[in-house]
Amino acid sequence: MTTRTLPAPAPAAHLPLVPPGELARRAERLATRLRADGLDGAFLLHPSSGFWLTGTLAQAWPYLDAGGTAALPVRASVGRAATESPLPQAPVRSARQLPGALRELGAAVGRKLGVEMDVVPAAEVEKLRAVFPDTELVDCSMAVREIRAVKSPYEIEWIEKSGAIVGRAMDAVIQEHIRPGVTELELMAVMEATMRADGHQGTIRMRRWNLEMHYGTVSVGASACYPCYFDGPDGQEALYPAVQQGGGRRTVAPHQTVLIDFVGAAGGYIADRSRIFCVGEPPREAQDAHEFCREMLAAVVDRLRPGAVPSAIHAEVTAMAARSP
Repeated sequence: MTTRTLPAPAPAAHLPLVPPGELARRAERLATRLRADGLDGAFLLHPSSGFWLTGTLAQAWPYLDAGGTAALPVRASVGRAATESPLPQAPVRSARQLPGALRELGAAVGRKLGVEMDVVPAAEVEKLRAVFPDTELVDCSMAVREIRAVKSPYEIEWIEKSGAIVGRAMDAVIQEHIRPGVTELELMAVMEATMRADGHQGTIRMRRWNLEMHYGTVSVGASACYPCYFDGPDGQEALYPAVQQGGGRRTVAPHQTVLIDFVGAAGGYIADRSRIFCVGEPPREAQDAHEFCREMLAAVVDRLRPGAVPSAIHAEVTAMAARSP
């Protein structure tokens, strides 16, 4: 029984649903890539990929065949998914029901299917192998990532909204609170409260196994250089060894830099913003380092042209950094 035959609540008026035409264009682009890669279809099981294809966040097995037919076998929430996504859906309780559900929804399976093996647990892949024993499962991570990397005007609009949220919090609020004696944790609380009230989605989803992300970082002085497991440029002592993000007990002092690196997030899209503040004049060494970073940023921007290879830009700018004083 498909969800179209089940009662479903009306969508809340304030929820911005993804336009069906946007979803159709995404499916068409990815299906073209699947055919080029010799795949008969693909499961998009990472939450961000599943939402990108379907327009809803569900415990489900979002699927696209190479012909462009998208289908959504749903475990939970069946009712909500039906109001938020125009894709054909069928309720399922486990992966064992997938073959029948996909047939019912008109999606072809074929002999070779893609799975995002960069982020999908091995146990989930094995479940799919068990229920599709005559099908070869291969990694389609790069195909999905490359297709999703090209943003539509609709997606760019959400990224700009995310940037505006974090920008307003830094420009209009946080500077008023940076003063001697205030802690990193207190500044974190100001940023978080301001952005949430402005529509920040709260969760910052990362496409990487074993990597978590908080709203961002407030690091006072040498805390910004403290070793941290997070795969990024910011350091932080934080509050606990178990969670090395979210601000700590260091307090702001005159002539000491304060690094604030936060992520705006709305509608499933994110925009990162970093700024360095200081109460009074920063040390000369910090000013020189800041000026060099501005030069590097200008060098990156100058190289961002159609056809440029990001890895080549990275190598050139890294070589610049190696020559820094």
